[in-house]
Amino acid sequence: MKQVFVIALVTIFASIVQVQAKGARSEEKTKRLLIQIERDLEQASMNLDPAPYDRYWADDFVAIMNEGFRTTAKTEHRAALTGGKIKFKSFEVDGIDARVFGNAAIVISHRKVSFQFDGRETSLNNIVTSFFSKRNGRWQKVAEQTVHLPL
Repeated sequence: MKQVFVIALVTIFASIVQVQAKGARSEEKTKRLLIQIERDLEQASMNLDPAPYDRYWADDFVAIMNEGFRTTAKTEHRAALTGGKIKFKSFEVDGIDARVFGNAAIVISHRKVSFQFDGRETSLNNIVTSFFSKRNGRWQKVAEQTVHLPL
């Protein structure tokens, strides 16, 4: 009887470890995917390509800027990219860290951007917190908050 109990206990423990390992691998895979989405959006900005924004930004996407204003920026950003209003000279993302909480995630990154907007040169140094939600089986950026740092 003691031997059956030990075997059952070892089997249960092994199952728990296996489930935890699978969950950790799944979370790592999701983190890599979210970081890749940020990289795809970085390239989309440089290439003035709205397609990744259409794919990854939720229709109800909201941006909160350092100055405190709130915008539903998806439509505005797409129009700026396709209408020639904005032209990026550089768009560097580093220090990316992703944290996953089931069907929600945050990605924190450091961005240095240089661009022309309506003919005015601008350079920014930002910390950006992006909020993602898994909807209908795919990750979408639902919100973003930007904090400006000194250049």
